[in-house]
Amino acid sequence: MSSAKGQRPIPKLGLGLVSLNTSPPCDFTWTASHRRAFVDTRRAEALGLESVFLSEHHFVADGYCPSLMVLAGSLLAATETLNIGTAALLLPLADGERLARQVRSLGSLVERLRLGIALGYRREEFMGLNVERRRRGKLMDAMLEELLKVLEPEQVIICTASEPGLDRALRFDVPMLIDSAVPMTRALEWGDEFRAQSAHELTLIRECWVSDDGSAPPEAVAPHDFAFWQYIGWEYTPTWEKEGEGDIDPLLDPESERLQQATSAEEKWFRQTPEDFADFLAAIHARGFDRMVARIAWSGVPLDHSVMGHLAAISEQGVAA
Repeated sequence: MSSAKGQRPIPKLGLGLVSLNTSPPCDFTWTASHRRAFVDTRRAEALGLESVFLSEHHFVADGYCPSLMVLAGSLLAATETLNIGTAALLLPLADGERLARQVRSLGSLVERLRLGIALGYRREEFMGLNVERRRRGKLMDAMLEELLKVLEPEQVIICTASEPGLDRALRFDVPMLIDSAVPMTRALEWGDEFRAQSAHELTLIRECWVSDDGSAPPEAVAPHDFAFWQYIGWEYTPTWEKEGEGDIDPLLDPESERLQQATSAEEKWFRQTPEDFADFLAAIHARGFDRMVARIAWSGVPLDHSVMGHLAAISEQGVAA
């Protein structure tokens, strides 16, 4: 699409991931976390951003949200124009019939739902819900077929950090979201492959922190990030590179090399000025990405309103596709 002088096409901007967890040393309760989710989501809508994305896990001590459709329905009812997405609802762990009923119960609000779905990877979740982890691929396909009877294809997003997810998105002819665990070079390659075969929406999610001087996130964020990886931070590669079992070890040692890589990798956090981030957005739009989900909420830390303001200004100055 054409743009006004000084403007460049950029992807639609979403925020996330709202997960309601309160990892220590968090200073607010689960109730306060829910309240803040509503405040932050309404703020995102008031600023003119396109979407807010939610995240799911089960059996996590810090209260990580296990029921995304309840939260999504509440946030849809509390807003008027904002799209609410999931990145991701763990489809093999869901009750298919119940999920379909929940979707139908949204009525006209369902038009603003973007149901991002994923395989899941944590062994505890499959064991706790009595689901055979080795069958997750087959379960995903069967339940995806049922979902597409309830939702339009453009509303269902395959969220992936592995090539089988790319193949699944193309096979079912639905949109795709590339997770922030995927290195940027690989994400661009998968994006090129998807765009060459599909006209559906392509979304990228990245941890980012946009500040006037391009500095790193405040030190207060780091303990939450670290605590998150102690709770959730299994080594991703063995499980996400393939759909088989793989060996998964918890990251419990604060000095763990894997943990340090997970929390400090340059490709994980984008620390940029508004101008640099606008350049990045224009570049990924040129590569075919339709939406960028900026992950600025992390392990009990609510969406940062200063970063939200920067993103809203960038969205306004650019031309959202």
